[in-house]
Amino acid sequence: MDKISRSQDASIVAAGIDAAKSTFSVCGTDGARRIALERTMNRAKLMELFANLPRCTVGLEACSGSHQLAP
Repeated sequence: MDKISRSQDASIVAAGIDAAKSTFSVCGTDGARRIALERTMNRAKLMELFANLPRCTVGLEACSGSHQLAP
C-alpha cells in the first residue's frame, strides 16, 4: 500500500500523519525541510515504519471521527 518514498537514505527529523478510517498518509522531512518520505499505508505498516525510524517529531491531523480508530 506504500505509494511514494522519495529517499531511502534521508534522515527523517519531522513527520506529519493524516489519519483516515483505514489508511494513514505520512509525510516526512529531513533536516533541510525537504520532503524525504511520502506514503499512504494501513495501521500495521504505519507502526512498522515508525518502529524503524530514528526519533523524530510527529504531528497528527485527524478528522472528528478519527477517535473511532483507537483500539
